[in-house]
Amino acid sequence: MYAHVVLGGTFDGLHKGHVTFLKRAFEEGELVTIGLTSEAYVRRFKNGKGVSPFSRRYQALTRFLRNAGVASRTTIVPLDNRWGPAVLGQFDAILVTHDNAKTADEINLIRKERGLPPLFIISVPLVPARDFRELSSTRIRLNEIDRNGDLIMPDNLRGELKNPLGRLLTGEAIASDIKGNRDNIIITVGDIATETVFSFGVKPALAVIDLRVERKPYGSFEALKFPKQYEIVQLTSGPGYVAKDAVKVIVDWSKTVRSRRRVALIVDGEEDLLTIPAIVYAPLGSVVYYGNPPSTGRPGLVAVDVTKRKKSEIEKLLEKFV
Repeated sequence: MYAHVVLGGTFDGLHKGHVTFLKRAFEEGELVTIGLTSEAYVRRFKNGKGVSPFSRRYQALTRFLRNAGVASRTTIVPLDNRWGPAVLGQFDAILVTHDNAKTADEINLIRKERGLPPLFIISVPLVPARDFRELSSTRIRLNEIDRNGDLIMPDNLRGELKNPLGRLLTGEAIASDIKGNRDNIIITVGDIATETVFSFGVKPALAVIDLRVERKPYGSFEALKFPKQYEIVQLTSGPGYVAKDAVKVIVDWSKTVRSRRRVALIVDGEEDLLTIPAIVYAPLGSVVYYGNPPSTGRPGLVAVDVTKRKKSEIEKLLEKFV
């Protein structure tokens, strides 16, 4: 552990990437000095658009440090230029990401000119969002992602998703379709869709539920009578975004589906949008069933036959989240 570590940042809308970066600092240094970009710096180097005032960022940062129990080990100073106190103080190491690695090299050149020892450069990988692009304050301000890196559905996509993504089934066609696909890999999204498939003696390989219908409580997990062989996974996703943890569960399931692994994914939030990654990552030849609620004006069950063409179509929808 180094005696004194220095780092700099804007820390606007403190997010998961910031938290990871800061935690690493306290793993590396006994004392940590944080250069927090001033409003003058933001105006000069970041155009100042949408960035919170210095006072608000300072308050959020100090609150995090207190809650993490490391405030007594920290000094926060305004950062008016790229180098800050790192070219003056007696520090041992500097934390950087690939975005500011060149600045650390500049700091070491200045320190050398001033007869100061160079700082050890600790490079911390950026935390990716669900789409594996950078988790950044800019993307959060643009409402592309939330602070955990989960994808947020843009408003212009809501209308598009009201249309069925596959075949709309009603009446006797529901029973006929489910029975006709009983030997295929079946995925269900939604409580009623899952309950309907179960009612015909068919067990979906993956069932995604949230115990709600039309945003209202809908029974209990026990009432759905899942067979004991189901692996139960619970997590948070939505409303209005797709959680990367939920996508990971679907991806992991898809890799083991041939082993007849059955998973019940219980979502705290809203499961509707998980229809999209369910189709994208489902094996070719499988069928995804989800409910088309009465509020759409076309109630029934939607059956999506997973083909290469359908996957490509739905992947384009997923891309619209970013």
